[in-house]
Amino acid sequence: MKKPKTGKYRSLVSAFLCCALLAGLLPTAVYADTSPVEEHSANTVQTDETADGSSNKGSDRREDRSAAVSNDSASSDTKAAAKESAAGKTDAADGKKDQKSEQPSDASRQTSSGNDAEEKAAESSEKKTAAQADEGRHAAESEKGTVQLKASTGSRVDVQTAFSGKTFETTPKLTVSDVSEQEAEAAVKKALGRDTKVLGAVGADITFLANGQEVQPADGAQVSVTMKWQDPLAEKEKNVSYVLIHVHNGEAARMKSAEVSDTRVSFSADSFSEYIAAAVQDTGEAGTAQANASDTRIKIDYDEKTDIHSVDNGNIILFCMNNQMHWPHDTPTFQAPEYVSVDFNDFFKDKENAAELAQRLKVLLYAGYPYNGLGLYEISDHGTISEAEFNLLLNPPEWIRTDFPDSIGSETFTYADLKDPAKMAKLDQFIKASGTLLHGEKTASGRTYQEVSSLPFWKAAYCMTQFSSDPREAYTQIYNSGYYVTESQAYVNTSHAVWKLMYDYGVDHNNISSLSGFELADNLLKASTDEKILENEPTSDALSISGNSTFTYDPDQKIWQTGTLTLKAPENYHGKFTLTLPAGVSTEDGSTTVQPGESFRLISTKTPEDQSTVSLSASLVWMDGGLRMYTPAAAATASDGKGFQNMIGAVIRKKEVSASVTLSRKDDTTAVSVEKVWKDGDNQDGIRPEKVTIHLLADGNDTGKSVTLNADNNWKATFTDLDVYASGKKIAYTVSEDGVKNYDAEITGTAKDGYTVTNTHAPEQTSVSVEKVWKDGDNQDGIRPEKVTIHLLADGKTTGKSVTLNADNNWKASFDDLAVYNSGKEIAYTVTEDEVNGYTPEVSGTAKDGYTVTNIHTPKKNGNPSDPADHNGKKPTAPTDTGKGSVSNGTGTGTETGTGTGTETASQPNTSDTNAFAGYAGLLAAALAAGAGSLIWYRKKRKISK
Repeated sequence: MKKPKTGKYRSLVSAFLCCALLAGLLPTAVYADTSPVEEHSANTVQTDETADGSSNKGSDRREDRSAAVSNDSASSDTKAAAKESAAGKTDAADGKKDQKSEQPSDASRQTSSGNDAEEKAAESSEKKTAAQADEGRHAAESEKGTVQLKASTGSRVDVQTAFSGKTFETTPKLTVSDVSEQEAEAAVKKALGRDTKVLGAVGADITFLANGQEVQPADGAQVSVTMKWQDPLAEKEKNVSYVLIHVHNGEAARMKSAEVSDTRVSFSADSFSEYIAAAVQDTGEAGTAQANASDTRIKIDYDEKTDIHSVDNGNIILFCMNNQMHWPHDTPTFQAPEYVSVDFNDFFKDKENAAELAQRLKVLLYAGYPYNGLGLYEISDHGTISEAEFNLLLNPPEWIRTDFPDSIGSETFTYADLKDPAKMAKLDQFIKASGTLLHGEKTASGRTYQEVSSLPFWKAAYCMTQFSSDPREAYTQIYNSGYYVTESQAYVNTSHAVWKLMYDYGVDHNNISSLSGFELADNLLKASTDEKILENEPTSDALSISGNSTFTYDPDQKIWQTGTLTLKAPENYHGKFTLTLPAGVSTEDGSTTVQPGESFRLISTKTPEDQSTVSLSASLVWMDGGLRMYTPAAAATASDGKGFQNMIGAVIRKKEVSASVTLSRKDDTTAVSVEKVWKDGDNQDGIRPEKVTIHLLADGNDTGKSVTLNADNNWKATFTDLDVYASGKKIAYTVSEDGVKNYDAEITGTAKDGYTVTNTHAPEQTSVSVEKVWKDGDNQDGIRPEKVTIHLLADGKTTGKSVTLNADNNWKASFDDLAVYNSGKEIAYTVTEDEVNGYTPEVSGTAKDGYTVTNIHTPKKNGNPSDPADHNGKKPTAPTDTGKGSVSNGTGTGTETGTGTGTETASQPNTSDTNAFAGYAGLLAAALAAGAGSLIWYRKKRKISK
């Protein structure tokens, strides 16, 4: 490594060195210098040759002295080295016992080393020549050897170093120089993270040479550096600490520092470059607090079992405020610094946000572990609800037993029922039955699905049936995630909430920027923004239970119940109040605790005692005074340069408070229910009234009480607050109804079970007759069917009713038992007939008088061709009269000869002509003409023959 310029990489990291760790890491002995300490004035010290080749006066002398010291050290007694090495190994073993805290500087070991060095000084001087002559042996033994270098400037500081390593065979070289206060202050502030005033500083460069070249130790090598002041400033100045800064290769992130309140400081380093030893006085900054010499110093108590810090004999639980700094408790190898009490405003310099941060810290401490002032969590051995707590959830309210008699009824359930198939089947039946309410249905007592499924009993039953492998874990995850925690989880979450709050407000040495995985911590932090805590001692006088505390009997649910009761308390009275109830009395939902402002009702299946008492009690958390903050008495640091955490707490107390109310019972009263039932074909005739009036009678006498039943109240009502006795005799209650026109009333039931008034109306009915008439020449053509089908229509729509008419029923029938009205409107009945081939139908008549369906068919005449249809659509023509009276080939053409003249031609009639009669007449005329012609011919012939 190239040697850096003096002071070029000076900076600082804050922490406190423990010598035990040093001894563990350095199993070698520190031997005394064989030469007397040479004093140098601060203004005459000059540095060695620098990396760029420049030189300063006095360097050769210091190098010669360093070489001599090195040789003397190498020739020291090897037995003492072995002894010191063994002690170091023992310390190393001890140092591994506690990894949470930094190992402290072992002051006794430092003192012992110093005394040994002084005792051996004379012996080393006598053996100096032999040691120099045996320089080769030094190189061979350097793996287990030690080197001690001493130098001072202005009687200010002694520097000692020790080293160990497998291949560490180099010669140490020390250069001491002055450091300006400005340069030292910048390095100290960068390392410690706060402003300081440097009262004096010395620089020291330590390098190792091998074959004349600067080298770094091999992997695993460690170096111990100890600086001791000869003129402690603590006697002259207040609040002075001594700081040793190791500048590691110029990398600020890896700088190391140590600070103590006496005049000696030591720590280990894994490489070599520059050191600054400075006496400083804190001036403070935001996120720090300054302790005064006159402040009372206290020791932070620590409980290893619970990992909790406290003061005042455990009365003030403390939480650390800087997660990147060290915990303030002792370990077997380390003694933590003393602390002093400081004002929070001195710690947090941001005056604009100081009050807000202080208030949020109060809420965190009040709500966090172990006080749980806001009830945000519950301690459980395994972070889940306990079996005993789960069993309490499995106690259903009375109305659940009544509304689900088949599955719940009088059954009792516990967590152990997981191994009872019969009980598990009951719970499964209950969950499935409740699922039928999802679409708006209600239970017998009028409860909805939302009301049922919100019950703790339903949730517990659901987890039992759906997550039988571990219902308690399922219940915790589904309904109370982050609520059930172990004590350790509660403490860790509270610590993270404090650290996150410090980070949010810019307090140094905090890097908790997220609470992922810490659900309770997140809830605590959210609560700190707006929750009001109790900062005065609570009193029972501030509590009250308001509402109707009188039990009355509900005949519908068959239970006694109070009105709504509400716990009244100031808004900062946080806590769960436990109910103490009379025997046989429970809350409506089965809960046993009530929050301030929460309402509840009490129920009982048995007659409750009159003038009994219900009480609510809780142990409320309250903060006595403000925040209590503690900071290290001196600016102590551990070996890695880190400081120790500031601590925050508060005096938080608990007090039991309670409220109660007297429960009364309005007894010797009863109730009578009444219900209306209609039997009128669903109001077929449309004459049902919109309402009816029911009167209550006592021993047959009108009480003057009446109820109106209608569709709005589902035709039901109850007479309540009725006296059970009159003059010591039990009253017989009955009901009567104002008459309802066209309805007959029937009253059934009892006063105990309730009355039912049934109104009956028989809807008006009618019938429709139908008759078949044939007009077909008495079936002359023989085409009349054997039967026809007639259908009944109502208001033009088919009714699905039909009749068959035939000769057996004389072609008559009747539709009977027909409603006259539909929803109060008279129905118009008609009939229709299936088509009859060759007939034309005609319907006449009315529903009242009956319908006649006439079927018409025109028959054909006797002698006519049976099929006169085929004449090509032409009518027959008359025959032609020729006077010859002949007909040839049946074509209808003839000739007649006589005294007359003329010719007639007739065609054979077209038998398909619809006018068959005309054809027949033509044939007749032709025949007559032929006869006449023959007669004339005959007479002429006879005349000639004569």
